[in-house]
Amino acid sequence: MYPTDNITKLQEQLSVLTSIMVDSAALHLQAPPQPMFQNSLVKKSAEELQIESNKMVEVKEHATQLGRQIFKACLDFERMLDDIPGVNSTEEEQIAQLVQLNIENEKEAQRLLKSVSLGEDLLKSVSDALQDQFFDVVQARNEK
Repeated sequence: MYPTDNITKLQEQLSVLTSIMVDSAALHLQAPPQPMFQNSLVKKSAEELQIESNKMVEVKEHATQLGRQIFKACLDFERMLDDIPGVNSTEEEQIAQLVQLNIENEKEAQRLLKSVSLGEDLLKSVSDALQDQFFDVVQARNEK
């Protein structure tokens, strides 16, 4: 996986987390107002109290759901950070890993050069065979 893929995934997860946070801020708008004192001077009917109670239950459920989403998004984000190569490595370990990758890269380059050379040899052989065949056909036509 390329580092840019990891960065893109981190950015997307951060966007998810931000979206959840914005949703949780909107939760405040849904919550019913709370009196400053328990013994409020305003008396409410049983129906109004039931509506407020239902609204509070709904808001609490929504808050719990958002809390779980935030927790999961944070865990996913942290896991992605830990998956970035070299994050938890010392500088010496990173250098050793780069040296190893460079050795593997050079071996692969040699293998590819050998394949290209074999391909060029094969192309030359096929080209020579086609050229010989072409001259044989032309010569046969000229003899007729």
